[in-house]
Amino acid sequence: MERQRIGILGGTFDPVHNGHLRMGLSVLDSGYLDRLLVMPSGLPPHKTCSAPNEDRWKMIVSACACDDRLVPSRMELDRSGSTYTFDTLTSVRHEYPKADLFYVIGADTLMQLRNWHRSDEVLPLCTFLICPREDGSRPAEYLSELKRLSAKGGRFLDIPMKPLTVSSTAIRAALSAGILPDALPVPVREYCRCKGLYGYPGRLDRADLWIEQLFSSLKPGRFAHSLSVAETARKLAEIHGADPLRAEQAGLLHDCAKYIPMAEMRHIAAIHHLTDDPAILESGALLHSIVGAQVAEDRYGMTDSAVLEAIRYQYRMCRDVPPRNVRLPGRLNRTAPQQLSASGKSPGPFRTVAGTCPSAFAGRHCSICGIPRKVPSSAHAGNNPMAQRPGRIGFVKMP
Repeated sequence: MERQRIGILGGTFDPVHNGHLRMGLSVLDSGYLDRLLVMPSGLPPHKTCSAPNEDRWKMIVSACACDDRLVPSRMELDRSGSTYTFDTLTSVRHEYPKADLFYVIGADTLMQLRNWHRSDEVLPLCTFLICPREDGSRPAEYLSELKRLSAKGGRFLDIPMKPLTVSSTAIRAALSAGILPDALPVPVREYCRCKGLYGYPGRLDRADLWIEQLFSSLKPGRFAHSLSVAETARKLAEIHGADPLRAEQAGLLHDCAKYIPMAEMRHIAAIHHLTDDPAILESGALLHSIVGAQVAEDRYGMTDSAVLEAIRYQYRMCRDVPPRNVRLPGRLNRTAPQQLSASGKSPGPFRTVAGTCPSAFAGRHCSICGIPRKVPSSAHAGNNPMAQRPGRIGFVKMP
């Protein structure tokens, strides 16, 4: 049986950004690894973190949803005391005794290996995958250190990639100034905005409750999808003159009932007299939107009727469209888009605030991290079943 090849990408990820994802995906695409553990540090000995551990963890999970080969790991986050690479590699070796281990570092980090805790004992535990500097240079002192470490038993492989230089310090400064940086993956950017991380102004009311409940009730890909939809809904609302806050809230909560079991959804529908339509009661895709509005009200405290309407009718162009015109999962709707006029208004009292699901473009650019892909990849879509098709994501009632 072929041995597993497991890599480790560690760091504070404060916050995780597209530079980290470019590094991780490049290593995976190089063919050296089967999967990559993305491991936020708990208490690094050399620096402190600005965001709480659990916020960094949720951002990592949402960012890694773009590719199922990226595997978030809490190993260092849950360890008490200072975090050292020697301890991490020893723990990973214990968990995967028959795997080949690889540790991802940047070229500049190689010059610091001699200062690591128990560095001589770290060298034989793994193979180091080295991502190049931005200019691709390998100065004499670098080559000398590489030779010295190799003589001590270290194993090193260069990763062919074009680095994406991103400064976490600059990202935090931009957020503090009220700017949402493009260098952040879409769900991470929306997460920072919703929770007001790094001093970003204008956090959403009840964001702590909403994010925690969504994270615990949704799969990672769907959690990332909901954050991405929230940002897209807000931006499209700004373009089309709708209420951006309402659109963002509807986008964030639109899938809050997605993974409630069918029996429980039917029970909720029955006790609240939501529908008696057998076609809807047999379709999880349709029922979860109607039940989702009730769940958003009862469990998330949403009281805005326009937002609840948007969640309730997310699979219809307006209230008056019968179920046969609803876009079902796995099939493009051929009828419902005709319900909208060229101005984007529906015949009923609703206006679209969200045109196309951002995951529809995952073939060329990842909807989550925004990084271009050479070819469409089903693996790159991760756990997001919407990744290969467009979809409507909500309406709000207009005055």
